Amino acid sequence: MNILCTYDVCWKGDCNNDVPEGNTFCVEHEDMKCKHCGCGAVEDCHRFNGSFVCGAPLCDECVCNH
Repeated sequence: MNILCTYDVCWKGDCNNDVPEGNTFCVEHEDMKCKHCGCGAVEDCHRFNGSFVCGAPLCDECVCNH
């Protein structure tokens, strides 16, 4: 059974790529670091920055402050 990546991508929701054994996220998102504190990121910022979505990587604790 394949485990799917749950990293929350700002423009589509869960990533849903396959997660390699022993990883938490897929290869693309496994080493993403939070823009603010450097911890492991779990989502992209969903806030709008003008007419675009910010998209900065964030951990569970931090909030983006454009």
